[in-house]
Amino acid sequence: MSRRLFAPFVAAALAAALLVTPFDDGPGHAATPAPQALITPGAALQVVTPVRVADTRQSFGTSPGGRLAAGGTTAVQIVGRAELTVPANAVAVVLNVTMVDAADAGYLTVFPAGQPVPEASNLNAGGRGYVGANLATVKLGATGAVAIFSSVATDVLVDVAGYYLPVTGPVASGRTVPLPPSRRYDTRGGPGGAGTPLRAGELRSITLTGLPADASAAVLNVTAVRTAAAGFWSVTPPNPTLDGSGAPTTSSLNVTQPNSTVAGQVIVPIGADRRIAVYSSGGGDLLVDLFGYVTGAAAAASTDGLFVPLDRPYRMADTRTANSPLGDGHRAWPGWTMEIGIAGRGGVPTTGVAAVVGNLTSVDAHDAGWAAGFPAGTTFPGTSSLNNDRAGVVVPNHVFSPVSARGLAVLAAAGGHVLLDVAGYVTGAPATITGSVPVNAMPIPRFPMTLSIPAIGLTASLQDDSQEADLVRGPGWWPGTSYPGVSGNMAIFGHRTEETDTITITGDHRRSVYAVDDWIVVPADRAEDYIGPFDGTMLTLIACSRPDGSATSLAHRIIVRATLVDYSDA
Repeated sequence: MSRRLFAPFVAAALAAALLVTPFDDGPGHAATPAPQALITPGAALQVVTPVRVADTRQSFGTSPGGRLAAGGTTAVQIVGRAELTVPANAVAVVLNVTMVDAADAGYLTVFPAGQPVPEASNLNAGGRGYVGANLATVKLGATGAVAIFSSVATDVLVDVAGYYLPVTGPVASGRTVPLPPSRRYDTRGGPGGAGTPLRAGELRSITLTGLPADASAAVLNVTAVRTAAAGFWSVTPPNPTLDGSGAPTTSSLNVTQPNSTVAGQVIVPIGADRRIAVYSSGGGDLLVDLFGYVTGAAAAASTDGLFVPLDRPYRMADTRTANSPLGDGHRAWPGWTMEIGIAGRGGVPTTGVAAVVGNLTSVDAHDAGWAAGFPAGTTFPGTSSLNNDRAGVVVPNHVFSPVSARGLAVLAAAGGHVLLDVAGYVTGAPATITGSVPVNAMPIPRFPMTLSIPAIGLTASLQDDSQEADLVRGPGWWPGTSYPGVSGNMAIFGHRTEETDTITITGDHRRSVYAVDDWIVVPADRAEDYIGPFDGTMLTLIACSRPDGSATSLAHRIIVRATLVDYSDA
């Protein structure tokens, strides 16, 4: 059996583009908290060389020892520690939190002590034995402590990297100033890298460019690439404290296997010559992206760049739910960009917000790849916020990202679901919008998919073309027609089908269910009249037939028409 080449007009049935609009809470959502007045005008950051304040593998000062149980919560005191001095009026803290030897897949959330566990996460364990670290910015509870909840049994390490003190007016030092993200070091031969990966056990001094003279610390996204072995990476000031093996006493990234790609955000003090140090226990390539800086005493006094913590972390977006900028439960496809509205939500004011601080999480990506956050309505800067080294995993990373009046754009190069939890915001002018709202085109599905017709007990492999060589493996998609679940008419050609009740197509993270409307028999040379564009979202099945609809004759085609009744790509 063969079919004629499809007519040129079929190209008009290509998938309709999906327009991404700024997020709307929508009906049925919990009321958005009113913008808060916790501190006026905000808080200034005091960056410190990381100091460990908790390690559940042992008794650690005033922090309790003992592994966290699944569903357990522990408090870590920050104010009043012997290990470092955090003033009693501190309002928030910057931590590096590490999960060690998780018992199973699960997540960990850091939040103000004394508050209920929020709908947010900071770390995600991929399975038994997981080791991973992430930066966390969190408001302090009334007693100067933070709480840590884990859905899975795990050990936890906590290092303090800085804390925020409230101010009453313009200040010079301690303001966090967002910059357009830019790559400043790349050992693969990019900026400053000279093409030399770090050796196992190497402590490398790196000079940062792009920082003003009044900067005292840098906000960086650091990515280990093509790692040579499992181990840890540490980003420190230029002359860190080392243990007996010559390694820093705290970690910034954890790598569990060779040839991994792992990213983490750090806020690190810099030397007068703009140097930092990076240590790698296992070796590999290194990328360093600059996202902002912390002002020093020589800066001009201002109220821009002050941090205001939210009462508790607020989930701004979750594409697995109705709280999705792509529509209820719709995932991002590889290369899609979504915009997440920030102003006026979760306690964030409607104006005067220059950046957000929180956590970005990629869930169940289609492929290995990355995701990037940057101001909505601006040009993609060419940097990444997080990296997943294989499909299907859950990867978080702390974000300090400038925003525009339209909010935060997230480019999901690897596709998948996206979660954004916001812990606070930075005062100042938002980024200037230079572009329109992004338009995302639905990609061609990855074939084969599965065609199911329960009424006749049929389950078949759906091929990517309808030539004879394809049809011997199963029915074939008619190239140039629409895709499953997308507005337009999807046409499928096969050796034989019958009228039935429902038809289901699954595969490539998509599930489309069609209800059959009717069927007709037409001469073979008229079959292509039924694959063109039609109103609505439709499916057309085509097979050889006798004039009465029975099997089978090359002279006629039976045409079965169906309408989409349910679609999901979650």
